[in-house]
Amino acid sequence: MEYSSQKDELLLELQECREDERNSRMEILGAFTAGETILGVLFGASFLEIDNMSIYIRCIFYICIIVFLAVISYVIVLGIDNILRHYYMKDIEKRLNNMNLF
Repeated sequence: MEYSSQKDELLLELQECREDERNSRMEILGAFTAGETILGVLFGASFLEIDNMSIYIRCIFYICIIVFLAVISYVIVLGIDNILRHYYMKDIEKRLNNMNLF
Protein backbone atom coordinates (compact mmCIF):
# COMPACT_ATOMS: atom_id res chain seq x y z
CA MET A 1 0.00 0.00 0.00
CA GLU A 2 2.85 2.39 0.83
CA TYR A 3 4.47 1.63 -2.54
CA SER A 4 1.35 2.69 -4.41
CA SER A 5 0.94 5.91 -2.44
CA GLN A 6 4.59 6.81 -3.04
CA LYS A 7 4.10 6.21 -6.76
CA ASP A 8 0.98 8.38 -6.84
CA GLU A 9 2.73 11.11 -4.90
CA LEU A 10 5.70 11.16 -7.29
CA LEU A 11 3.45 11.17 -10.36
CA LEU A 12 1.38 14.02 -8.94
CA GLU A 13 4.53 16.00 -8.08
CA LEU A 14 5.90 15.46 -11.60
CA GLN A 15 2.61 16.62 -13.13
CA GLU A 16 2.59 19.75 -10.95
CA CYS A 17 6.20 20.55 -11.88
CA ARG A 18 5.39 20.30 -15.58
CA GLU A 19 2.40 22.60 -15.14
CA ASP A 20 4.55 25.09 -13.18
CA GLU A 21 7.11 25.01 -15.98
CA ARG A 22 4.46 25.90 -18.56
CA ASN A 23 3.10 28.68 -16.35
CA SER A 24 6.55 30.18 -15.78
CA ARG A 25 7.00 30.61 -19.53
CA MET A 26 3.86 32.72 -19.58
CA GLU A 27 5.16 34.73 -16.60
CA ILE A 28 8.39 35.49 -18.44
CA LEU A 29 6.45 36.63 -21.49
CA GLY A 30 4.18 38.74 -19.27
CA ALA A 31 7.15 40.37 -17.57
CA PHE A 32 8.69 41.35 -20.90
CA THR A 33 5.34 42.66 -22.15
CA ALA A 34 4.76 44.73 -19.01
CA GLY A 35 8.29 46.13 -19.17
CA GLU A 36 7.93 47.05 -22.83
CA THR A 37 4.62 48.77 -22.10
CA ILE A 38 6.06 50.81 -19.24
CA LEU A 39 9.11 51.79 -21.28
CA GLY A 40 6.86 52.75 -24.19
CA VAL A 41 4.75 54.99 -21.97
CA LEU A 42 7.87 56.61 -20.53
CA PHE A 43 9.29 57.10 -24.02
CA GLY A 44 6.06 58.74 -25.11
CA ALA A 45 6.06 60.94 -22.01
CA SER A 46 9.56 62.14 -22.87
CA PHE A 47 8.11 64.08 -25.81
CA LEU A 48 5.92 66.28 -23.59
CA GLU A 49 6.72 69.98 -23.51
CA ILE A 50 7.65 71.00 -19.95
CA ASP A 51 9.56 74.03 -18.63
CA ASN A 52 12.26 72.10 -16.74
CA MET A 53 12.99 69.61 -19.51
CA SER A 54 16.49 68.59 -18.39
CA ILE A 55 15.35 67.45 -14.94
CA TYR A 56 12.31 65.72 -16.39
CA ILE A 57 14.32 63.85 -19.03
CA ARG A 58 16.90 62.82 -16.44
CA CYS A 59 14.14 61.44 -14.18
CA ILE A 60 12.60 59.51 -17.08
CA PHE A 61 16.03 58.12 -17.97
CA TYR A 62 16.58 56.85 -14.40
CA ILE A 63 13.09 55.38 -14.23
CA CYS A 64 13.70 53.56 -17.54
CA ILE A 65 16.90 52.07 -16.16
CA ILE A 66 15.11 50.94 -12.99
CA VAL A 67 12.26 49.36 -15.00
CA PHE A 68 14.72 47.61 -17.31
CA LEU A 69 16.75 46.23 -14.39
CA ALA A 70 13.61 45.13 -12.54
CA VAL A 71 12.31 43.21 -15.55
CA ILE A 72 15.67 41.58 -16.23
CA SER A 73 16.08 40.65 -12.55
CA TYR A 74 12.60 39.12 -12.44
CA VAL A 75 13.26 37.09 -15.58
CA ILE A 76 16.60 35.88 -14.16
CA VAL A 77 14.87 34.74 -10.96
CA LEU A 78 12.27 32.87 -13.02
CA GLY A 79 15.06 31.31 -15.08
CA ILE A 80 16.86 30.11 -11.97
CA ASP A 81 13.59 28.67 -10.71
CA ASN A 82 13.13 26.85 -14.04
CA ILE A 83 16.62 25.38 -13.84
CA LEU A 84 16.08 24.10 -10.31
CA ARG A 85 12.68 22.70 -11.28
CA HIS A 86 14.23 20.93 -14.29
CA TYR A 87 16.74 19.07 -12.12
CA TYR A 88 14.03 18.28 -9.57
CA MET A 89 11.89 16.81 -12.36
CA LYS A 90 14.83 14.74 -13.58
CA ASP A 91 15.26 13.41 -10.04
CA ILE A 92 11.58 12.48 -9.82
CA GLU A 93 11.75 10.76 -13.20
CA LYS A 94 14.85 8.86 -12.07
CA ARG A 95 13.10 7.72 -8.89
CA LEU A 96 10.07 6.60 -10.87
CA ASN A 97 12.32 4.80 -13.32
CA ASN A 98 14.07 3.03 -10.45
CA MET A 99 10.68 1.93 -9.20
CA ASN A 100 9.94 0.58 -12.72
CA LEU A 101 6.82 2.68 -12.86
CA PHE A 102 7.63 5.43 -15.31
